[in-house]
Amino acid sequence: TGQDLVAWQLTVAAGGKLPLTQEQVKLNGHAIEVRLYAEDAYGGFLPQTGTVKAWQPPHGQGVRVDHGIVAGQSISSFYDPMIAKLIAWGADREEARRRLVNAVEDCVILGPTTNKHFLARVLEHDLFSSGGATTAFIGQAFPDKALHRPRPSPQAWALAAALIYERNGKVPRTLRDFRNSNAGTNPLRLVCGEAKQLLSVTADGRGFDVALDGATHRVVVLGHDDVVLRYSIDGVQQSANRLFDGELLHLDLPGFAGVFEDQTLTASAKAAAAGDGRLLAPMDGRIVAVKATAGARVDKGQTLV
Repeated sequence: TGQDLVAWQLTVAAGGKLPLTQEQVKLNGHAIEVRLYAEDAYGGFLPQTGTVKAWQPPHGQGVRVDHGIVAGQSISSFYDPMIAKLIAWGADREEARRRLVNAVEDCVILGPTTNKHFLARVLEHDLFSSGGATTAFIGQAFPDKALHRPRPSPQAWALAAALIYERNGKVPRTLRDFRNSNAGTNPLRLVCGEAKQLLSVTADGRGFDVALDGATHRVVVLGHDDVVLRYSIDGVQQSANRLFDGELLHLDLPGFAGVFEDQTLTASAKAAAAGDGRLLAPMDGRIVAVKATAGARVDKGQTLV
């Protein structure tokens, strides 16, 4: 217990002995721990900030999670960006590794950018699973050219389009897709990070046919709770974590997590238009100088902050 631990520490500090000898410490199976961080593994592992929109720690036999966060909590720049420790125990290393892979994949964390999917890639890498990983593992297994940021797959775009179209319906669900002629096709322009995609959605009341890049994908929503979504795409049943934050769709799929935005009705930006005010720094920083005043005339390319 905590009191016993304090007593042992006081005993050692006073020159006493620990209650166990090294020979009495017995090994029992194997355990592996990973640390879930708010960091961009594909951007130099820089710390990230943001609000935790959804958090559901994994459960399962041999799985333990140490954390202290709740949905709605802010991950700020003032503390270490570690979110949780995910630990799995098994009778041997391989059982512990498999359990930890499942725990990482079952972990629900939406909002800030995290290293969740990178952790899964590490645990599933042949060099790690074989026990050959050393402190040089990251550089060996993920050289710069191989550590590229995952992009949305066609299936991810199709699912996002179906969910956004369904949510944006302005008429009752029973009438939303009614036509007195052939089914109507609805164009969408979605953005996810730096990626953009044109799609069209056709709904028939049972599901959605989403066309992009010359192919059509069939999406059917099977059920969901607050976060976890069950669906089928092209006849294959799958699950994903999803959450709408205003007009933004947070979507977490196997191997990919991203935020999708519908820009169908957004005017196209002109090349020479004024800046859009986005913050492009890769992580939080401190403002050290403001080089413009309110009302001052500035020139293109001039440093303001």
